[in-house]
Amino acid sequence: MSHTCVPSAIWALDEEGKYILRARYAGNGGDDQDAHARASEFDMVASAPMHGHVRFGRLINCSQPSRREIAEDQEVTISYLSEVVLLDIAPRRRALLFESKSFWCRCERCTPGRVDQSRGFRCLANVIGQGRCKGTVFALVPKGEEAVCFGRCSRCDSNPSEAQAESYSTTELLLEELLQSWEERPPRGLLSSVKIACIVDWVAANFTQHISADHAYGHLAAAYLGLGSYPEALELIGQRVAFQAAAYPELSGSHAWTLESLADIAVQNIGCQGQSEHVLKALVQEGRAKRRGAAQEALRQYRQAEAMLLVLFGRSHESCVKLVRKIAAVKRAVAELREPTQQPHQPPAAAADGDEDEDEEDDDGAARQRGPPLAARRASVASGRRPQGKR
Repeated sequence: MSHTCVPSAIWALDEEGKYILRARYAGNGGDDQDAHARASEFDMVASAPMHGHVRFGRLINCSQPSRREIAEDQEVTISYLSEVVLLDIAPRRRALLFESKSFWCRCERCTPGRVDQSRGFRCLANVIGQGRCKGTVFALVPKGEEAVCFGRCSRCDSNPSEAQAESYSTTELLLEELLQSWEERPPRGLLSSVKIACIVDWVAANFTQHISADHAYGHLAAAYLGLGSYPEALELIGQRVAFQAAAYPELSGSHAWTLESLADIAVQNIGCQGQSEHVLKALVQEGRAKRRGAAQEALRQYRQAEAMLLVLFGRSHESCVKLVRKIAAVKRAVAELREPTQQPHQPPAAAADGDEDEDEEDDDGAARQRGPPLAARRASVASGRRPQGKR
C-alpha cells in the first residue's frame, strides 16, 4: 500500500493476532457517548493472518460525517511512519523515509513550498504601538538540501528578513542541541523549579507551534512532576495537547496518548489514582467541589482519548483496555466527590403494641426518647401515679 503523511487507514493487530486495516477517519475523535458505536462502524476493512496475503474488503461507511471522506474509487493509503513521527517536521520525515524506504515523500504535507505546521516560530517583527508581534512565522518545506525558507507572519503579514530567518534557524538549533543532551541525561531531578520556569519562558518566547518545543515541554513537565509541581506540569502537557491538535488536525494516536497523560497527572493531583482499580476512600470535605470538577475534566479527557484510540486500534488494543480501567476508576472518584445530600427529617414511627420503647438516634446523632423511660413508668404505676408522656 502507498504511503502518505496524511493516511486514510492504519494497520492494527486484533486479539487473534491478525492484521486489521482500519479507516482513520471518524470525525474528530467524537463525543464520548458514541465512541464505541463509531469504532464498530469503522471496523475491519481488510484482514489477514500475520505474514499472510491481504484480503481487501470495502470500507464500511460511518454514519457520522468524517473530516476526510474516503471516496469509493479513492486509493486507501497508510503511513510508513509511527504516530509520533507523523508530528515531526517535514525534512526529518522525508529523510527518515529516504533512509528506510529509499524514496522522497511528496505528499500534501511534504510538497516543497508548503507550510510546515510543525515548525512555527514567534514573529520577531515589531508592530508600531504594540511592541513585538505575537504572530507565528512558519517554515516552508524545503526542496532537497536547500536552506529553509519562511512564510509570512500569520498576524502582521510581514516577510522575515535575512537576519530574522538566521535567528530562527539559530534558535531552533540551540533547542535541538538542548533536547539531545536531555535524551542522554533527562532533566528530571537535575533542575530547580526556577530553572525550569526560565527555560519554559525562553521556549515560549521563541516558538509557538514547533515539534521541538513540544518535546521540550514533555521533558520539563517530567521535571516538574519530580518536584511535585502538578499544576505547572499540567500546564505544559496542556500546551502539548494544543500543539498536536493544531499541527496534525487528523485523528492521531500521539494526540490521544498525550491527552491520556494530561488526565493521568490531573487524577494524581486530586488524589485519585486513575491507574488503580480502587479510588482513595479518604476524601476530605475541604475543596470537594473543586476536586470533583478536576475529576470530571480528567474523565472527559480520558473519554476523548478513548474515542480516538478505538477508531485507530479497536477495543481489544492494550491502550484501549487500559483506558477503560482508568475511566471506571475516575467515575468512582467523581461519585465519591459528590456533595453529601441533606436527608429530610422524618417523624418517628409509632411503637407497636407490646414493643418496649428504646432510645433512638436522630439525624444529628442525639438520643431521642419516646415518652418517659420504661423504669420511670413502672415506678409511677407502683406508686399509683399516672405516667407522664403517653395519654
